[in-house]
Amino acid sequence: MPDDRLVWIKWVDSSSWAGWRDREKFIKEELLKDDLVCESVGWVIHEDRETVTIVKDRASCGSISDVMRIPRKAILEIQEIV
Repeated sequence: MPDDRLVWIKWVDSSSWAGWRDREKFIKEELLKDDLVCESVGWVIHEDRETVTIVKDRASCGSISDVMRIPRKAILEIQEIV
């Protein structure tokens, strides 16, 4: 298998809401809540100035599964797992 780094990434997720809402109530009760902070673990298969791409699963034949590309602007912390 490739010599990809195994990492833990802490990142801020985007949010969206569908449907009609009262504007002022929405701002007070939803919009001003803390950001949704997520954590992911995976092997880095690609990274550049803008993004880090990890996979959750990989096979000896070279196949990969559960690919996630995270914008660097959303990353709060990244640590290599050794």
